[in-house]
Amino acid sequence: MNKNIIIILIIVSGIIYSCAPDQFILNQRKREIINGLIISNIDSVEVIGDNAIQLYGGGHVAMRRSHMTQILADFTVKILQGDGLRFAIRSVSDNFENHPAIFFDYTIKGSKVFEKGKFETIIDSVKAKVNDIKRIKIMNYGKNLFITVDCDTIFNGRTELPATEYILIQALKSTNVQISGIDINKSDEEN
Repeated sequence: MNKNIIIILIIVSGIIYSCAPDQFILNQRKREIINGLIISNIDSVEVIGDNAIQLYGGGHVAMRRSHMTQILADFTVKILQGDGLRFAIRSVSDNFENHPAIFFDYTIKGSKVFEKGKFETIIDSVKAKVNDIKRIKIMNYGKNLFITVDCDTIFNGRTELPATEYILIQALKSTNVQISGIDINKSDEEN
């Protein structure tokens, strides 16, 4: 491809991206591009480099790999201050408050999973700690959902909720959290 055409495409992409301040892209240097949408105050989310975000009190994002619902999502989480964060799985970015979902709360009081508002499980021993770095994995495949924090299994169960492309993450009130090493790939079950 002509060098001038590449330069023009980069400039046009930058212009389009700058016109949508609530959208971001991660992993631009890889084939596994992750599309992100800020669904809270724009100032409550900061994109750091090519593969990390920081959420400030109430910061809320939706992330996805286009056309991929059977996923293994991988996040490195560091709570900088506050109570923790919430993941929503099998939800959507638009009108998410009224959409049934599975919620995973990773907090200083422990880890909890809810489906459509109904309590599923609590693991008191797996708690968020300020400045601790933890790896959170969410495998969403068919009717199965598997959530781990480091080597601890938080949830291994089934659901009737339909799979969606999105994983939503929200910093709880007064929480600042850095999320890096973000990967969303096809579930190993598919390979």
